[in-house]
Amino acid sequence: MKLRLLSPLPFLLGAAGLSAAAPAASPAPVEGYHFVQTVGAISEYTLDANGLQVLLLPDHSAPVITYQVTYRVGSRNEVTGTTGATHLLEHLMFKGSTHFNRELGTKVDQILDPIGATNNASTWVDRTNYHETFGAEHLPLIVRMEADRMRGLLLRDSDRQPEMTVVRNEFERGENSPFQALMKEITAAAYVAHPYHHSTIGWRSDIEQVSTAKLREFYDTYYWPDNATVSVVGDFQPAAALALVRQHYAAIPRAPKPIPQLYTQEPEQTGPRRVVVKRAGRLGVSGSATRSPPPPIPTPRRSPSSASSSPTARTAASTGPSPTRASRPASPAFPSPPTTRRSTSPSSRWRPARSTRRSSSSPPRRSSGSSRTA
Repeated sequence: MKLRLLSPLPFLLGAAGLSAAAPAASPAPVEGYHFVQTVGAISEYTLDANGLQVLLLPDHSAPVITYQVTYRVGSRNEVTGTTGATHLLEHLMFKGSTHFNRELGTKVDQILDPIGATNNASTWVDRTNYHETFGAEHLPLIVRMEADRMRGLLLRDSDRQPEMTVVRNEFERGENSPFQALMKEITAAAYVAHPYHHSTIGWRSDIEQVSTAKLREFYDTYYWPDNATVSVVGDFQPAAALALVRQHYAAIPRAPKPIPQLYTQEPEQTGPRRVVVKRAGRLGVSGSATRSPPPPIPTPRRSPSSASSSPTARTAASTGPSPTRASRPASPAFPSPPTTRRSTSPSSRWRPARSTRRSSSSPPRRSSGSSRTA
């Protein structure tokens, strides 16, 4: 029996928000890097060659490492006609890159399953992330694989067409959930100008019809080292990890054009907004939500926290005939779970069929007003 490795990455994400922690002494200079700061046990560096942000959190309690690459792009960067493109592109990131693909026998799952590693990815409104948890001796392999798909994604139409049906199935599962269907309507009513208006999963027609060329354009706009953060947590030596990252990422250039920054501001809401969704079924759902504060203009460089530029929200909902209302708060540090692509190693308790992805549909987001379904 194989043991399932538990990811230490949440400790990094949680600790990253502890800005009040006393700064530690600056470490010794590392060739090729600019040291930025240390907060708690987390050290931040910037790769001189291309601006890649690197966060390190050594933890030698177990011979395990979690490696994550976070790109500062999410559904807020989509426009009409390409909603859901961030999530679909996330799926296609597992279909092969220049040196890691099925034809070579080195596709992501083909190299991770034999070493008992787990991997996953998720898309949210403000970011997309990819992470692996594995035995510490395999760090060189993982760094090389992630660096290869940062700019070497094959992105073939023959991969997009079948994967589109997988994403569409996720969309349909969400439509079958009374709560998710209602919250999608609440969010669309709450945000009229800001891109939070559309859900992370996107609209069905965009999922079905977005072209591979549009996805390539999206990839070529946002998937660059100066728009990404590498996080390493676990049993490693900082100098050795930094050397590996430099070895495989330094040759990748900065984005040839400035990364587009969102400037749309949501106008002030002048009164409550209500929507009613009527569909066949017996389950009734009512919900209310507030938006506080208004969505800010994000800064280009933030930590990979999933809610670094998202407004805090409070959501309440009740189901069935009971008048009881159950509070469902959304944490500012860890909001409702994003749309995810799940894959697991043989050591996990469950494993999806290779032709499908088990993913959560797009969740409700920060919104205001109230509504109900009947």
